[in-house]
Amino acid sequence: MKRLLTAAERAGVRHLLYVSIVGIDDHPFPYYHAKMACERLLRASDLPWTILRATQFHGLPGRLADRLGVGPIGIAPAGVPFQPVDPETVADHVAALVDPGPSGRPPDLGGPEVLDLRNAMRRSLRAAGHRRWLVPIRLPARLGGEAFRPGDLLLPPGGVVAGRTFEDHIDAERHGRRPATRSARDE
Repeated sequence: MKRLLTAAERAGVRHLLYVSIVGIDDHPFPYYHAKMACERLLRASDLPWTILRATQFHGLPGRLADRLGVGPIGIAPAGVPFQPVDPETVADHVAALVDPGPSGRPPDLGGPEVLDLRNAMRRSLRAAGHRRWLVPIRLPARLGGEAFRPGDLLLPPGGVVAGRTFEDHIDAERHGRRPATRSARDE
């Protein structure tokens, strides 16, 4: 991020828009820690900026299910509610934030429903035609387990709820197509 900011400043960039993640403040999970560090660098720079935070994308449960399993058995975080958002909806919001110029921190963005991550992983596996038993586990502390408190992956009050549902995403995955999406501006 430091190199990007230096290059942007040299180039005279008038607006840098960064997409980040809801719930990362003071979070020890390494990826979230890195995203927060990028936010701090951007805020401390001389560049005009916008930071849009969004909840996790619809594809997260499927990626986790693929990575946390071998053969017919996998593991899944237990008791982790999350509020997935459609990446196309995030892209629509990003596009809408460009023309008005720098706006600091606009309201956070999240999808229209709160789900259990383990259940969403199971649904993703089924949609991909995989059969796997997902063993619920509590995340080890070093992987952020003690930091994933209920609500960390949810849209905070005052956020914008938009986009298609996770079931729409699953239906599209199951049938190998992209579903029609609603414009974020229409919601």
